[in-house]
Amino acid sequence: MQRDGFVRQTVITRQPPRERAWLAGIGARAGMIAVAIACVLPAAVHADATPVVDLASLQSAFEQVLADASPGVVGVRVYRRCPPVRADLGIAQQYVLVNGTGTVLRSDGLILTNEHVVQSAFDIEVTMYDGTRLAAAVLAADPRSDLAVLKVPRGGLQPIEIADWAQVRRGQWAIAVGNPLGLGSDGQASVSVGVISNLGRRLPGLGEDDDRLYSDMIQTTAAINPGNSGGPLFDINGHLVGVVTAVYTRAGADEGVGFAIPMTPFRRSVVERLLAGELVEYGYLGLAAELGTRDVLGHAPAGLAIVHVEPGGPACAAGLQVDDRIITYDGHQILDTEQLVDLVGQTLAGQSIEIGYERAGYSAAATVVVERRDLTRVAWMRGPALLWRGARLVEQCDVQPGTSGVIVLEVAATSPAGLTELTPGDVIEEVNRQPVDDLATFETLVRGQRSDIVLTVRDRGQITVNP
Repeated sequence: MQRDGFVRQTVITRQPPRERAWLAGIGARAGMIAVAIACVLPAAVHADATPVVDLASLQSAFEQVLADASPGVVGVRVYRRCPPVRADLGIAQQYVLVNGTGTVLRSDGLILTNEHVVQSAFDIEVTMYDGTRLAAAVLAADPRSDLAVLKVPRGGLQPIEIADWAQVRRGQWAIAVGNPLGLGSDGQASVSVGVISNLGRRLPGLGEDDDRLYSDMIQTTAAINPGNSGGPLFDINGHLVGVVTAVYTRAGADEGVGFAIPMTPFRRSVVERLLAGELVEYGYLGLAAELGTRDVLGHAPAGLAIVHVEPGGPACAAGLQVDDRIITYDGHQILDTEQLVDLVGQTLAGQSIEIGYERAGYSAAATVVVERRDLTRVAWMRGPALLWRGARLVEQCDVQPGTSGVIVLEVAATSPAGLTELTPGDVIEEVNRQPVDDLATFETLVRGQRSDIVLTVRDRGQITVNP
């Protein structure tokens, strides 16, 4: 439905039609609003049927969490421009409205949310607990961790305390507070209660194409719906254990399998850098690896088999080759690809790491100098889109005769592209005055460039993007 030039955003999935994961900040299919009523029962009952848990006290504990924490939860409303449409059909520029949630972390107006909520935004509005609506700006964002920090022009806010991750356990209470379906637009966030179902879950179906790291998520039964993204997942003490991010579902609404980004020590370090307005950097090896094929007994060979090595990359410079099997990384035994990705990502650029590997049945070791991860360099691992200096580029569809160029689909805030006037929907026709026919041409023209790049954008002229 369209009104005043704005359209509601529908569920965007890459999964098979009956089984999918979607980011909880993205709108749901119209008309699929369901209201669920849950009854919390005591964990055990005495032989005389006397409840072990005093339900009234438990209820009071939930009420206290909400009373203490609700002032630190805000609603987030984001407007995005849609990619360009056929002007020859008389279709005007359209916009997408995205609802999300945020958590106050600093009293001076710093708010934590998901990066996927605010990505490519041209206007951000935050609704405070008292109903006041304030314009917000992105202070810093990290697409890989899917975290971002917003800044609002207001002090004296009530910050939320982050939980001690060492005390988080499976089976503990989980309380999600947020703005599902935009219902918290009056500042009064909605609440749902569940438990932490599991820790260290890999989020199925999302992350790979967007270069996001969803490998150690919290799984929870607390009801999560579109608009909850970026909001807090509290423990029974009202402390922040995770940032609500997505739902895995076979339908268009909550089915009880929600996911949140955990506030592990590493994630807390990312948040601290974002709060300081700093760029978050990750390590890069320049290789792709996978688990080996299991035998008839279900046993897989140790380590990971290298299936691709980037020419000139860190792994190549260290002498690693395709079919080598990585056994250890910096002394850690490698069990799966997610573990290797986590370890590499947490390694500082410029640090030397020893990798133990096997080649043709012999054990060996290589010293690799880890480099800084750059979105352009990882494009070879991704799908038909190209990630370059924080901009996600795709081929044009239904190209008219005599036209060329690639479309800017998304722009990551605080990235080199995000610091320019480049916006989603722009069509890049030239790179340094060289025509761009398709993604392959664009990649060829920018490959290896470490200096400013001048883009010619249709109907907008030239835009310079720094390294």
